[in-house]
Amino acid sequence: MLAANSTLKMVTTAAMLAGIILAGVALAHKIPLWWGVPAGRMLVAAGVVAVALAGVLLSLGVPRRPAARPDAKFPWSGPVDTLRTLWSMRTDRLLTVVLLADAFVWAVAVLQVLLVNQLGKEFCLSERGTSYLVVAELGGVAVGGLLARKLASGERWFRALPVAMFVLAGAMLLQGAAPHLPAPLRLPAVWMLLGVAGIAGGLLLVPLEAFFQVRPDPGQKGRVIAAANFAAFLAMMLAAAVSAPMLAHLAAATGLAALGLVTLPAAAGLLWALNGREVR
Repeated sequence: MLAANSTLKMVTTAAMLAGIILAGVALAHKIPLWWGVPAGRMLVAAGVVAVALAGVLLSLGVPRRPAARPDAKFPWSGPVDTLRTLWSMRTDRLLTVVLLADAFVWAVAVLQVLLVNQLGKEFCLSERGTSYLVVAELGGVAVGGLLARKLASGERWFRALPVAMFVLAGAMLLQGAAPHLPAPLRLPAVWMLLGVAGIAGGLLLVPLEAFFQVRPDPGQKGRVIAAANFAAFLAMMLAAAVSAPMLAHLAAATGLAALGLVTLPAAAGLLWALNGREVR
């Protein structure tokens, strides 16, 4: 399962890389078209719709599989049912730790993307140049996903998680020093640190996401995955809300360093939580 997820993460990350690069190139076209909308934005919008339609058409070819629990009722209560599932997961210590770590990493990822976009503006980069900063991190995510096959395997696979989170925290902390480097070294340092942060993020996300697919009983797997996604998106929404004051009061590099400072105790907490004897 981990090998399949690492391959899937690499492929999806490659697709995101291609999209970000092409979007950066497209947005450089500022000639206004209909209603004064720049040509670049129209190209990006058309590309998004085309990819979405292609996804719908490809989904028609997905093989059908029998349901693990055909008698399961549809969760008409929506979020209430998801909250019940989240509450029931507390009896599984390892699953709970993985759930919290996954939500935290996704929240950090959202804040990183917003701060990196602001960093591009502060470095006076074009939209294309800013997209290359994101590409550096996503490239690292793909590499980290592949490394997860080797480093996060075996019965104690989760031992790699705190190490990866400490590396993620360190890479973000060092971003705070980037603006103080000599001018020729600033961008290379930022790219390198974003790549390292991406590798750590990939090494975290791939095993975390894979665990939701192998830990639950087959009849509960869909509920658990849905609940984990709910928790991750809730964390991302909270992160987006936090980003507004961060961007308003902190320089982007300082914001990344502050994010790294917050990640350090989270990594220490993850290390402590995974060292318990009851973790299996």
